[in-house]
Amino acid sequence: FEGCTSLTGITGTENIKSIDNFAFSNIDFKTNANFTGLTSMGIGAFQNATFEANADFTNLTSMANYAFQNATFEATTRFGSNGLPAPSAYRAFRNATFSGTNVFYFSSIAEEAFEGANFNVYSTFSTGPATSIGNYAFANSNLGAISIGGNASAVTIGNYVFSGCSNFDDIDIHTNKIIANDVDKMLSGCNIA
Repeated sequence: FEGCTSLTGITGTENIKSIDNFAFSNIDFKTNANFTGLTSMGIGAFQNATFEANADFTNLTSMANYAFQNATFEATTRFGSNGLPAPSAYRAFRNATFSGTNVFYFSSIAEEAFEGANFNVYSTFSTGPATSIGNYAFANSNLGAISIGGNASAVTIGNYVFSGCSNFDDIDIHTNKIIANDVDKMLSGCNIA
């Protein structure tokens, strides 16, 4: 369906288990996108897609690089679930826009996963049960606040995770142990004092 600009919605998406590379790139989903049966997706599966209504990816367990790069989420979006956290992938949400309520349950947040992303300024990004956050994960995004830890006993955080996040001013930690190679590099380029 890549590039089918007149396609506005698909029924039966809850039955799809796997999506190949670029399958739904450049699609504008005007109705709810219920991908609750989806467990894996290929490279750029939803690259440049727009979700005007709710999008649900609660059973996702595998995502390839650039899966949602440049995508726009205008309503409630859910990735993974409390019992089944999904891993993010390299540049999975690079330059994506999140306008509505977003729920992320990731087992890990990959390098540059949300680089350049545009978040709803009133929301706090929760890492959920993620045990690692890769280098440059939120670099150059407008992230304002983050809650780290969830149910994780320890979280490893890479370098320059918040580099260039000029709106970033709040970290809420819910874990007993943060592992960072260099705290100054982790917080480089943000307003945390």
